[in-house]
Amino acid sequence: MDQRGIDLTVFSPRASFMAHHIGDESTSIRWARICNDLIARVAELFPERFAPAAMLPQSPGADPAGCLPELRRAVEDLGAVAINLNPAPSGGLWDSPPLTDRSWYPIYEAMCEYDIPAMVHVSTSVNPAFHTTGSHYLNADTTASCS
Repeated sequence: MDQRGIDLTVFSPRASFMAHHIGDESTSIRWARICNDLIARVAELFPERFAPAAMLPQSPGADPAGCLPELRRAVEDLGAVAINLNPAPSGGLWDSPPLTDRSWYPIYEAMCEYDIPAMVHVSTSVNPAFHTTGSHYLNADTTASCS
């Protein structure tokens, strides 16, 4: 970081390993808690270098409002300064409502309440038509910026 002139990194779980498409909503909740605890631990060990960003326990077909308990825990208890928000928790099947849908509003309202940003970022793709990096990530960025 010193060689690159970087003072502080907002540190989050690796997008591909958020794995929202694996398991069900309870799996996503457990996995998000584990990942967020680990990210917070790194930030606790090196507070002058890392600020934690949290993943949300998103799951295909689940109401985005179900992510609020972990979002609140991450901000209030773990010191998260941002969140990762996946517009396609199905792993590239793109069957979730668009980010403009009212179902996302509870997350946006919590973001406003806590004054935190979201990094809109998908996890890996299980859709063979979309290479994770070469296509799926680009589709997500375009989807988010055009919503």
